[in-house]
Amino acid sequence: MLNIQELTEIGIPVNNGDAYTELLCNSAFDWLKTNTTLVFDIDDINSMKALPPTVKLFVLKFCDIMNMGVGVTHESIGPLSHSFDTGSKSALIWQYARELLNGYLKSQVKLFTAKKKWS
Repeated sequence: MLNIQELTEIGIPVNNGDAYTELLCNSAFDWLKTNTTLVFDIDDINSMKALPPTVKLFVLKFCDIMNMGVGVTHESIGPLSHSFDTGSKSALIWQYARELLNGYLKSQVKLFTAKKKWS
């Protein structure tokens, strides 16, 4: 697991240097291992430094998305107006992944073998 100092060293500028941010960034790397063809060793600082800039930007965007509130996005008291967000965090993460990591993404299509209908 990378700490704030290591994240900064590999080129991910972390504004809020707390344990929660560390967990979010490390969760982003877990997401990358699961959903991309990228090969990296989180325990090897040189391997992490060699990641493309788009990967580092994705980690920042992942953290931004995970910090977003869900539901009411705007509220005003004057004429009583509300704005609601119906998008999911997962959809936003995949959107940024397609934009930034398209060449590295694994397919989202899952294949399941059909069991014999008649035994």
